[in-house]
Amino acid sequence: MQKEEEHVVVFYEGQDDLIEILATSICSICCQTTSFVDVFILDCGVSDVHKRLLDTLKQRFHNVSLTYVPVDLSRFAGLKGWGSAGKFLDCYARLLFPGLRPDIHKAIYLDSDVMALGDIRELYDVDLEGFAIAAAPDLGCDATIFDNCVRNLNVSKQHVFANAGVVVVDCDAWRRDDIGSRLLRLAMEKKDFLNIIIEELFCMYFNGNRYKRLDLRFCMSDRINCIQHVNAPFITDEYVRNEWLHAVIQHITPTKMWKFLRNDRGGECRNFSLFWFFAKMTPYYEGMLAKYMFITSEAIGNAYHHTVKKILFFKIIPVYVIRGSGSIKYRLFNKITIWKEIY
Repeated sequence: MQKEEEHVVVFYEGQDDLIEILATSICSICCQTTSFVDVFILDCGVSDVHKRLLDTLKQRFHNVSLTYVPVDLSRFAGLKGWGSAGKFLDCYARLLFPGLRPDIHKAIYLDSDVMALGDIRELYDVDLEGFAIAAAPDLGCDATIFDNCVRNLNVSKQHVFANAGVVVVDCDAWRRDDIGSRLLRLAMEKKDFLNIIIEELFCMYFNGNRYKRLDLRFCMSDRINCIQHVNAPFITDEYVRNEWLHAVIQHITPTKMWKFLRNDRGGECRNFSLFWFFAKMTPYYEGMLAKYMFITSEAIGNAYHHTVKKILFFKIIPVYVIRGSGSIKYRLFNKITIWKEIY
């Protein structure tokens, strides 16, 4: 008798604000993965109406289950939250999930803004080799980010900054060593120096590379390779290009392709069309088109009007200074471009 294949276990953190992006991520996994996937959503504020809409995914895909795990956000009172206002405390929920589901021995944690480009069983089956977690290097770790870790968080200069958006967790080891509680204590002790929050907490706790380093293909991001200039020269641009050819997961950062077509370097967001292919599988597709088309159009309009400045040359001739994406134009009477600077 053939042994039944082990299910892939995936945890997300969820609330209403990015529920359509979470649904898109789930669809990408179900579409790309042949195994059955048990999806657990750490419920930090998912309303009943969205739970009903997400449940429709089980009718479209027959290889997924959805389970909601309530999280009491009051446990994070007094901690520094995510975002410029520091008010989003749901980011800490991922630190607690092994304790909330003691029946689970191994799991993948994913941010909502990830997209499966391949079968995630390849990630789930990674041998942790005795480490509590496995994570990939973060290409976006620049000198400013890492200098804060070294100076203020006592992180070794040899530590390779890991991305916390895709993490494989040995839940038994996590519970045994009470890692969640220890990370929360660090979050309280060092809150004045935390900016990216979870990544920095991982730097402190797993200091000295005490984690399994994943191949970059498990957490690709469409961004400049900064970390090679910090302390990871082995992550060359050539290596990054090759990993894209075999990518399993794309972390959609820093440019959110549901809002923008072009990345922060002026090119088209990598796999833009693929994201919208998966988005069309969700019950949110029409609403996403209307919502993000409006947001993008409004942003473009505001950017144009807010970056046009009128000056008087020789106190008589009106010259308009127009700051756009990657350039500054000087236009006579706002009709004739007399000079253009590219940056």
